[in-house]
Amino acid sequence: MCNASVYFVLGNGWLQRMRALGIGFGLLVVLVAAYVGWQYWTAPDPNAVNYTTVKVERGDVVQLAQANGTINPVSVINVGTQISGVVKTINADFNQIVEQGHLLAELDTRVLEAALAQSRAQLRKARAAAALAKVTFERRKALVEEGAASKADVDAAAQQMEATAGDEAIAEAAVKRDETNLGFAVITAPVSGVILSRDVDVGQTVAASFQTPTLFKIAPSLKNMQIDTNLSESDAGSIKEGQKSAFTVDAFPGRTFEGKVRQIRLSPTTIQNVVTYNVVIDVDNADLKLLPGMTAFVRINVGEAKGVLKVPNAALRWRPKDGATGGRRPEAAKDKAASATMKSGEEPQRVHVLRNGKPQRVRVVAGLTDGRFTEVSGEGLKEGDEVITGEGQPGQRDGGQRWGGGPPR
Repeated sequence: MCNASVYFVLGNGWLQRMRALGIGFGLLVVLVAAYVGWQYWTAPDPNAVNYTTVKVERGDVVQLAQANGTINPVSVINVGTQISGVVKTINADFNQIVEQGHLLAELDTRVLEAALAQSRAQLRKARAAAALAKVTFERRKALVEEGAASKADVDAAAQQMEATAGDEAIAEAAVKRDETNLGFAVITAPVSGVILSRDVDVGQTVAASFQTPTLFKIAPSLKNMQIDTNLSESDAGSIKEGQKSAFTVDAFPGRTFEGKVRQIRLSPTTIQNVVTYNVVIDVDNADLKLLPGMTAFVRINVGEAKGVLKVPNAALRWRPKDGATGGRRPEAAKDKAASATMKSGEEPQRVHVLRNGKPQRVRVVAGLTDGRFTEVSGEGLKEGDEVITGEGQPGQRDGGQRWGGGPPR
């Protein structure tokens, strides 16, 4: 009886353990099957296209035209010499403040003084000849009245008197010329200002045979400066006189200066088929911090829109692809037909909104752009819409961005 009871107890425990193992194994099978099913139903369709989207938002768009320029004085006077000679003395130097009429330099005047002495001697000779010719004319005129000389003699004397008078006038002009050249040997400041550069030294010979050599450069004022920038032709159409600008210089990295567009010069510059226009910006330099020649990094505010719908620029560039046509865009024909019906100067613009997993084309009117976002308006677009900016390979996730395509299998 005892042995039978023991066998019964042992057999019952073994059955309970087997039953527990079976239940655990069954639960494991159910969990594995559930996981596999979840993976199957939640995995994206390998044939589906994954779209990268960004929500349409409302905000401000500030369009800027950016360029580099050089800070220059508003006007620079080039002081030169009209005569050739050797520099004798220099009485001004770099950065010196001079008043109008201030002596800047002198040339050696020995050759000029000799030329003046020669012209004065020629003047005395011409005056003596003119005086003799006049006396001769008066004498012959009296003889004609007395009948002792012919009228032809009087006419010859009159002609000689007029010729000598002309020679006297020529000699007087030569004296004035040499006196003026002697005065040019003394070089003075034509205006009050600051000397920016001195291009000669004592003992240097300056030759004014073909063009006037520059000896000094004077800026009348450094409190009013200008920036000469070169903007591309794509930005030139949006630049207008009076627009505000901001710029920085490397000398003061933590400071932003302000300016105003004064002029868009109509003379273009073409370098390697790149056309640029010179835009002049007025700058107030009352504290004299800005120096001539500094490089300015200019940003011109060409437009500003507040509280408007804006989309990334990538959304305006993206187009859906058609695999059946070898990558051709199926909307090319529609865009061509649409552009034919539009007015001159307008271009078809569109974005694609992701709705129910499918891209839907929406026509928009593009406005200002800041390089990243563009102002848009259109009846089929509203704040919060998901605009498509790109797409990946079928079945490929896009790194956590919004993606979609066909429904799960």
